[in-house]
Amino acid sequence: MCRSLGSAVVFAVLSAAATYGQDSRFPYHRVEVTLAGSSCGQVPEEIVVVIPEGDGKELTLTKVSGKNLWAGDPGMWLPNTVGSVRWSAEGAGGKHTDCMKGSGLLRTSVLQFAFSRCYAAQQVTFEMDPTRVFSRYVRGLGPCKEALTFRGAETAYAVGFAVEDLRLQLVPPARKDDGAGLWINDIVRSAKTKQHFLTRDSAGHQLSVQRVKGDRAASRLSPNALDLDIKKLEFVGFKSVRIEVR
Repeated sequence: MCRSLGSAVVFAVLSAAATYGQDSRFPYHRVEVTLAGSSCGQVPEEIVVVIPEGDGKELTLTKVSGKNLWAGDPGMWLPNTVGSVRWSAEGAGGKHTDCMKGSGLLRTSVLQFAFSRCYAAQQVTFEMDPTRVFSRYVRGLGPCKEALTFRGAETAYAVGFAVEDLRLQLVPPARKDDGAGLWINDIVRSAKTKQHFLTRDSAGHQLSVQRVKGDRAASRLSPNALDLDIKKLEFVGFKSVRIEVR
């Protein structure tokens, strides 16, 4: 995933696996992105495409002179997939679009995305204690999904809370996302500060509340269920997490 934020960057997230050989299922080797609408504001000249295959692959797209178009070759063949765009700048949240399916031009092997609306985004940093414990954040925007496993500290850039779900998984993650984890949207929405500190007990309580609330129904917490959540966190060595949103 992109870590350099010296200047503003844009991420177009393509939620499908990619392959290095062309066939009828993977016919595209060039990506083009257009952004329009006043909600998108000023978009930078150089943008980055992140393809969440394996640990993630990056592609820098360059703005085509005189056009509202960013283009580049990912170095692999792609299917006709869904994607979203986000961008960020150092010290700023940036913007994030909806998730949409691309449109392919088979004759030129180009996969195109055209976005007309952007949403305010924020930068979310996780600091884990102890630093040796593995965690994972999972981002969901409709069918556009991505995940990153880390130890210590990690930042999720340009999170569009208005359209995107962000979860932090504190226990060893399953091979496939099971929907578990702290729902960061809820924590950010209910707090009045930009920094949030959760101990093992408070994280366990939050997990239990989220699970029993389900579709926003009234919470009916069981002491046994709460104890079980806290014991799971204790078993993996989790002590606390500091979450900073800016």
